[in-house]
Amino acid sequence: VVVAYSEPKYTTTNSEGYFSFVELDYGTHTIYYVPGKTKEEVEQLTRNEIELISGVGKAEVSTYNVPSEITFNNNYAIKNSNIKKETVNKHIKGVYKYNQNGSGSGKSYTGCLGGEEAGCTDIVSSISANTEYTAGDIIKYEVAPNVEKYFNVLYDKGTKLILQQRENTIDNIAWYSTEVTNSKGPMTVLPALENATKDWIYVNDQTYEMGKTVFGEKNFATVATGCSYGGGLLNNTNCTAKQYQLAERTAKARMITAQEASEMACHLANEYTCKKFMSNYLIHSTWFGGTFNTSSTHYFTMTARSDNGAGTYYVAYSARMYDINVANQSGARAVVEINK
Repeated sequence: VVVAYSEPKYTTTNSEGYFSFVELDYGTHTIYYVPGKTKEEVEQLTRNEIELISGVGKAEVSTYNVPSEITFNNNYAIKNSNIKKETVNKHIKGVYKYNQNGSGSGKSYTGCLGGEEAGCTDIVSSISANTEYTAGDIIKYEVAPNVEKYFNVLYDKGTKLILQQRENTIDNIAWYSTEVTNSKGPMTVLPALENATKDWIYVNDQTYEMGKTVFGEKNFATVATGCSYGGGLLNNTNCTAKQYQLAERTAKARMITAQEASEMACHLANEYTCKKFMSNYLIHSTWFGGTFNTSSTHYFTMTARSDNGAGTYYVAYSARMYDINVANQSGARAVVEINK
């Protein structure tokens, strides 16, 4: 019988007592064996109360490496054969491999950009917590009770995934509207995005500090909040400026950085360069290899233009990045973190 304070990761039965599982960190759990208690009694106990009960057994176990026998400090052991592992995030409702080399348009497209084209096959039944994902892979995710949205993978961080929402989360808003400067950061659009996603209880909180937190993968990981235009693909040479700095923030979502968009091949000079999912679901996406158009024109990044004090960058429907004045309106797509 299992009693869980977080989602249960192991199940077993024993006639002499009941087990309770407390998640310490993703992938590691403390298992308590509570002798002489009924299921109903254990359900009412807090973690601290369990620790005070005489005879309680306690062991730490990794989700990814269950030993053949878990031994508690009262010499009671659980055999691996009695343990059922449940390692996949239950809020992942669909998984589709990205393929931007299809033909056709809309739902008849033979590739897979957003999860709903003809070439998309749901493989959620075959994934595990060790499944590896590549940029563009589509996740259908329950962000809140009975609220499901589609996301594309930006990168795989081992036990966690960084995702960007398939469509714009918010629209028709300035990057910064109080004055025409990028030195204050995206403090019009970012709080609006945070408010729009504040009820997404099944995505992880993200705590970061612009100007100090490193975003991006190892080939282009940077703390820079400003990049000079350069007219090409952004890189570690022209993305070095701390154009602005923000105090630590904790929220359910943030925006993509221009550096991360560059990792998705978005060029500043050439159209048709972004991975197609980046510019899909915008106003003229189908002109540039996308499968669906919407009323959204484009969406902001979090990165300022360091050689222009009034500029920032956005991702356009033409599958490239452009610069834009911070007072002009665009949209934003939620970038979230989830457990596998």
